Formats: sequence, structure tokens, C-alpha cells
Amino acid sequence: MAEQTQLYAQGRTQDEITQRVAKHGTGGTVTDAPAGSSAHNYGLAVDVEGRDQLRIVQLARALGFGTVSWDPAHIEWPRWQSLVS
Repeated sequence: MAEQTQLYAQGRTQDEITQRVAKHGTGGTVTDAPAGSSAHNYGLAVDVEGRDQLRIVQLARALGFGTVSWDPAHIEWPRWQSLVS
């Protein structure tokens, strides 16, 4: 959770952190998920990179895994929130 807090703060002012401003990867941000609200925090998401990224993401979507439209490398377990609440 500490790492997620640091990643969420990257590229944000203190006011943007407090107000939970979504920046969709702009301004140096790498995530819009505060600690505890990312599937990565629970081992239920991966970021895929490399030459086969598009094919892997397409396959994941076809299998029902979730993605984030502004983060093409992100794949997460469907309805992961129900598993951690």
C-alpha cells in the first residue's frame, strides 16, 4: 500500500491528492488509483508490455478480463472488488 501511495502521488499536487483528481496518465501520473483501490494491490492485475502487448490485451478482453481504456497495458481480474471487500 505504501508503494501505491507513492505511485498515486507521482505527478499530483497535494490538493489533487486530497481531491482524488483523475489525470488518466497525464502530467507525469502513473495511476489514478489511491492505495487500496487498485487491483494491483491484491495481486489481481498485471501490466503487459512488449511486442505482443496488443495481442495479449485482446485475448484478455476476449476471456472477460477488465482493462483500463487510458492504460492499454493494464489487465485486471473481472469484478475484482467483490473478492477483496
